[in-house]
Amino acid sequence: MSDYETEEGVLDISKIEMALQDLECGTLIPAERDKLIHLINGSPEGQRAYLEYFEISAMLVAEAATHAEQGQLPESFKATQPPRRLPRWGLAAAAVLTLSASAVILFKVTHYEPKQISLVAAAETRWSVSGNAQQIDDQRANLRKGSTVRVESGTLEMRLNSGAMMVLQGPAHVSFPELMRPVVRSGWFWLDTGTSGEKFEIGTPDLRIRNLGTRFGVRVPTEGSAEVHLVKGKLEVSSESTPGDVLKLAPDATGLVIPPQGEPTPVEFARDPFPGIYGLLSAPANYSTTVRGQSPVSYWRFDEAVNGTLHNEVEGEPAGRARPDVSFGASGPVTSDGYGGFDPANRTASLTGQPGDSPLSLGAAPLRHDGLLFHESFEGKGFLNRRKPLSSLNQTPWVAGTHFRANGNLSPGFGSATLAFKPVDGVKYTLDGSFRGVTSPDGTYPWVGIGFAKGQSTGSKTSDRFVLGEVTGRAWMLFRGSGSKLVNETHDVGSSNPRPWENWTSGVGGDIDMRIVLDTTQGYGKWNATWFARRPGTGDYVKVRDTITLPNEGIRSVGIAVSGGNLSAKVSDFSLRAEAVNGQTASQVRADGPSRLIRRAGAVSCWMRRESGSGRRTILWSAGLNANDDSMQVRLEADGRIGFFIENGRYDVMVTSEEKIVDGRWHHLTASWSPDSADLYLDGQQVARERENRELLQGNLPELRAGRGQQENETVLFTGDIDEFAIWDRALTQIEVEQQYRSAKEALVSTGRTSHIGSK
Repeated sequence: MSDYETEEGVLDISKIEMALQDLECGTLIPAERDKLIHLINGSPEGQRAYLEYFEISAMLVAEAATHAEQGQLPESFKATQPPRRLPRWGLAAAAVLTLSASAVILFKVTHYEPKQISLVAAAETRWSVSGNAQQIDDQRANLRKGSTVRVESGTLEMRLNSGAMMVLQGPAHVSFPELMRPVVRSGWFWLDTGTSGEKFEIGTPDLRIRNLGTRFGVRVPTEGSAEVHLVKGKLEVSSESTPGDVLKLAPDATGLVIPPQGEPTPVEFARDPFPGIYGLLSAPANYSTTVRGQSPVSYWRFDEAVNGTLHNEVEGEPAGRARPDVSFGASGPVTSDGYGGFDPANRTASLTGQPGDSPLSLGAAPLRHDGLLFHESFEGKGFLNRRKPLSSLNQTPWVAGTHFRANGNLSPGFGSATLAFKPVDGVKYTLDGSFRGVTSPDGTYPWVGIGFAKGQSTGSKTSDRFVLGEVTGRAWMLFRGSGSKLVNETHDVGSSNPRPWENWTSGVGGDIDMRIVLDTTQGYGKWNATWFARRPGTGDYVKVRDTITLPNEGIRSVGIAVSGGNLSAKVSDFSLRAEAVNGQTASQVRADGPSRLIRRAGAVSCWMRRESGSGRRTILWSAGLNANDDSMQVRLEADGRIGFFIENGRYDVMVTSEEKIVDGRWHHLTASWSPDSADLYLDGQQVARERENRELLQGNLPELRAGRGQQENETVLFTGDIDEFAIWDRALTQIEVEQQYRSAKEALVSTGRTSHIGSK
C-alpha cells in the first residue's frame, strides 16, 4: 500500500495535496519527493490531483497524445515575479481542452532559470553556509548564487528544481559563484545530472570540468592534484593554465589524478555515493555510517574471520588477516554498554596475549594514490589491453599492444604492456616477471623483458618496447630466445649501459624468472636498482647486476616488453610488491596486503577493552617498515595512561595522556598526525597533543599490526578486545573524532531507537 492510499487502496487526495504543498514550499525531503513523482507519473488520478492543485503560471501545452499513461510530471518553478493566477476551474477547463477520450496528454510548464538549490544534510553533519554554522539538528537550507558551503564532517545532498543532484562528503569546501558553476576548493563533490539535461562547469583550483549528461565525482586533496571519477556519461577536462587543451573522458571504472600539466595517473575508482544517499540522509547517525562518511581508506568491523581473512568494509580494498587463536564471538560495544549506535549483533576480536605473529595483521602496501600493488597470473581470455589484473589495489587496467593476450601468450612483434605506476620515497619495490617457453628459432635479436618505464603506449612500433619513445625503460632487463646468439642484458635508462648475463647458469632461452628491485628508501636523487634472475626450480634468485643509482628517476609505469617477429613465449606471472626491508635480501621478502598508513599525515581509530591485571606496558597497535619495526605505535602504560609515539626523522614524538584506562570497559581511541601536529583522543576528547612544525619522513608504513609490537623488557602483548579499526590517509579533525564517539554514544538518546544502516 502506498503512503498516499487509504486502507481500501484508494488514493487519499488530501494526503497528496499536503505533500504537494510541501513540494511547492521546498520543504518536502528528497525521498518523499521521489515517491510522489513516481506515484503521479504512473497514475492518471494522481496526475489529475496534481493539475487541480497547482495554479499554473505559464501556458499549458499538449506535447503528445501518443504518450498515454506515460506523461511526465509537470515541473513547478518559482518565477522572479509574482505568477499570474489562474483559478482552479480555469485549470480544469484548460485540461479538458487538451485531453482526448482515450489518452492522458502530457503537459509541461515554462522552465524558469533556477534561483536556488535545496539542501538536505545527513544526521549529525557539521556544516556552514557562507560562514554561518548550522545547528546540528538543522538539516535543510537553500543555497543561492554566491553561497559558500563548508562541511567539517558528514554528508550534504543538494538538488536543483530540474532534478540534478549534488553530494558533498566532508571535510569539503565548495563555493557557488553561479549555481551551475560550482568551484570545489577541497574534499569530495559528486554530481548527477540525471535526465535534467543541465550543463554544469565544475571548477577546481587548477581544472575546468564540463559535464555531458553525467554522473561523476571530483576530489580536491589538501595536497596534490585533483581527481576525477566518472561513473557514466562524458566529461571534458581542461587546465586553467591551458584551457585550449581538452581531455575527453568516458567511463572506465578507474579514477584519474589530473595535474595542471603532465599526464593523468590512474587511481582506485571511488565508491558512488548516490545509490545509498537517501538511506544515509533519512537515518540517524550511528558509528558505522559516521566512520564511512569520513571516507576511511580501510575499515575492519572485526565481526568475524573466514579462513583467517578479515573483511574490509571499504569496497574494493584488500582484506586483513587474523591468527587462528583470535576469536570473534564476544560482544563488541552495544546498547548494554551504553553505545546505541552499534548494531545489537556487533561482535569483536578477542586477543589472548599469546606469543607469536601479530594476532591481527593489516599488511603491507604502497600509498593510496601514488603506489600500486598487484599480482597477475594471466588466466583471462581475449586481449590484455584495458583488462584489469586479477588482484589490484587501485584497479588500474593494462595498456597493451595487440600481441599481448590475457592468457599470457605473446604473439610475435614489437610493443609493450604496462600498468600505470609512480614510485614514492621510502619504499622498496620488487618487480617480478615469469616467462615460459621463450624461443626464437631463426632469430638473433628477439627478446622479452620486464621493467620500470617512463610512460605507456598502445602502439606496436619498434620503439614501443623500453627502447625509445613513451615506454623508454628506466630500469629493465631482457631475456633472449633460444635461437639467439646474443646475450641477455640488463639496462638502466633506455638502451644505455647494458650489462650481459648470458652465463649466469649456462644456456639461453626456455623458462626464466626475472626480478628488479627498486629501492627508494634513501630519498629522491638516490633511488637504486638491482637485477636478479633464476631458472625455475633451481632455488633462490641470483644477482645478475650490482646495485646502481638510477641517473633518471622519471618512472610512471611498470610492464612487459617484446621484440622480434619470430619470438614465441608465455607470461605465467607478473607482480609488483612494495615494502621497506632492513637487513634482508630482496629475493627473500614479499609483502602481502595494505595498511595505507602514510608517514606525512594520517589517522587510526579503534575501540578497545583492556583486561586489567598485567601491570606492564601494552602495545595496542604498531606500524613500521616491516614486522620488526615500530616507527609508530599506540600503547597503554602500566598505570593505564595512553601513549602515542611517532619516529619523526630529526627527532621522535611521544605524547602521553593524563587520563587512564583502568576500568575494563569499552573506550574509543584515535591517533591523528600531520606535518605540524600529533593528537591523541580518548572517547572523543583530546587528551594529548604536540604542536610544532617539523620535518616528517616521506613514504608509507606498510606493516600494521593490531595487538602486538616490538616486545621490550617492560612490554607485554595486548590482552583484551579490539573492534572497529579504521585507517585514514589524512589527519582527522577534533570535530570528526568527537562525532565518531557521539554517534556511537548518543544514537539511542537522540532518536529513541537504534539504526541498522551500515550494519552487516
